[in-house]
Amino acid sequence: MPAIKITDDIYSIGVLNPHLRVFDIIMETKYGTSYNAYLIKGGEKLVLVETVHEKFFDEYMENIRHDDIFQMTGNAYLAFTPIEGLKFELTGAADYYDLDGQTYTFSRTQSSWSQGEGVNSSGGHNTQRTWNTLLQAVANYNKTFGLHSLGLMAGTSKEERNIGYSTNQTFNKPFPNDAITGSFDGSQLAVGTDIVTQFTSNRLVSVFGRA
Repeated sequence: MPAIKITDDIYSIGVLNPHLRVFDIIMETKYGTSYNAYLIKGGEKLVLVETVHEKFFDEYMENIRHDDIFQMTGNAYLAFTPIEGLKFELTGAADYYDLDGQTYTFSRTQSSWSQGEGVNSSGGHNTQRTWNTLLQAVANYNKTFGLHSLGLMAGTSKEERNIGYSTNQTFNKPFPNDAITGSFDGSQLAVGTDIVTQFTSNRLVSVFGRA
């Protein structure tokens, strides 16, 4: 079950267990159960309310992961006829993708809690920004001369995909909860990796025509 936004600052991050038939030895659950957990964003801190059964921990962690995604697509078309029979058409299109994500893996409690808060916790921050573009120009000429007609077309296009880069930053343990203030306060953390990857774009240029 994916995370559900309740308000701007409260999210349901629990999971479903539809296969459970007996709860706490004595309670019958014909339709399974749910492990209700919540994430609350405060002005300076984040609060986790409840967790889930260990078998569903990975799904629970995926619900805690926070991604902000922004995507924008646009296109433009221009056509004009400078002289009779000659028409130019210009087309442009672009697609922009922006991802900003954070992960936090906190310490699991053991039967004996011998280490302080955040000692075995870790976190990460990743971004991705990419552009895809298309530019195309086409010229058409059609003219009739008495009993004869002339038709010509020529054009060129350029398409480029995967323009951009990604970043990946991980923070080593210990990871005190004071470092979580809606976004990571890197000044309180030891950086493990800090990688910037420039993508290799794919470019296609073509020229075409007919007579």
